[in-house]
Amino acid sequence: MTKVLILLGALITGAAPYIFEKCELARLLRRSGLEGYRGYSLANWVCLVEHESSYNTRMVGHNRRDGKTTSSDYGLFQISSQGWCDNGRTQGRGSSRNSKNKCGKICLDFINDNIADDIECVKKVVLPQGMNVWYGWKKKCQRRNLTNFLKDCNL
Repeated sequence: MTKVLILLGALITGAAPYIFEKCELARLLRRSGLEGYRGYSLANWVCLVEHESSYNTRMVGHNRRDGKTTSSDYGLFQISSQGWCDNGRTQGRGSSRNSKNKCGKICLDFINDNIADDIECVKKVVLPQGMNVWYGWKKKCQRRNLTNFLKDCNL
């Protein structure tokens, strides 16, 4: 069922993904209030996107255990269906404390070129957990000197 929803979402939103340029994304994230949000530099946010989705707005990743998909990750920030959006297997909609859909969104909402809702959701994700929930960030960005990561962007 989820594969059908993902395919349907891709058909509705258009087949070709939008791939951001690093500096283009940095400017957009800055305007959206992520620079310094919860103590994370703009370079950390862009590094996260680079290593989670390669700047691809339509990226969908699947997490597997024992050969079965346990959850999926959606969009630029790879927002997890495990607690943050509804992919058809998540129980409940909305953002109540007991809901597994803490961003109150359908996961397919995160695989389009409008990333405003993605940004609002990642702000919720990072509040209680920091950026440690993203393995790409932990492996490639955390505790790294990102001073020069955006130097070519003239921000």
